[in-house]
Amino acid sequence: MSDPRKWRKPRPIFYVSKDDPPLLLAHGESDELIPFEQSVRMAEAYQRAGLPVEFIPVKGAGHDFRPAGNAPVSPSIEIVHQKTIAFFKRYLGAKSATPSKR
Repeated sequence: MSDPRKWRKPRPIFYVSKDDPPLLLAHGESDELIPFEQSVRMAEAYQRAGLPVEFIPVKGAGHDFRPAGNAPVSPSIEIVHQKTIAFFKRYLGAKSATPSKR
């Protein structure tokens, strides 16, 4: 594609704005399908915009956190899941309701 507007348009990194929601990125450093650098750049864009972002680089992992080589996946998939749940609880958890007075 010779027209940069066509290849730029679908890339969310170009649309980060101050009103975007918190973002969690977990990405295998050896991902052969989606370049790891895309997550690095997206996290940096969020940081520049002052937005909440949590980035979990996963060593020894390819796409879908499958082991890529002989090294162990780090952090473990269990830790990635725990961090994901904590992120959702922090940003999507129910607010504690104050009992109504009757």
